[in-house]
Amino acid sequence: MPRPKKTRNICNKPRCMDFKPDLQHEQVTLLPLDEYEVIRLIDYEGLNQEACAVQMGLSRASVQAMYQRARKTIAICLVESTALRIVDHQEPCPKVHKRRHCCKKGGTHHE
Repeated sequence: MPRPKKTRNICNKPRCMDFKPDLQHEQVTLLPLDEYEVIRLIDYEGLNQEACAVQMGLSRASVQAMYQRARKTIAICLVESTALRIVDHQEPCPKVHKRRHCCKKGGTHHE
């Protein structure tokens, strides 16, 4: 029996969930929100994989696998000029405080 999926702490939902090239392609590539969060924390915020894992409440190995999948997905979109859609299949971050902020750096809770 597979292990139950751990809850991933996602602090910031992207402002835009769809990215589409100017070309008229019908194909859409999906990027899960947790993989977006890994890209945001590592590439945008500059965290290492260990710090990212701590912030998301996951193992470093899980973060590494998610990071590799996310980079592959983004590369496919760039090379094949397909649209990218970020999909949210997550529960809200459990570290929400009274002011609707979570985790480090005052990230806004998503709904």
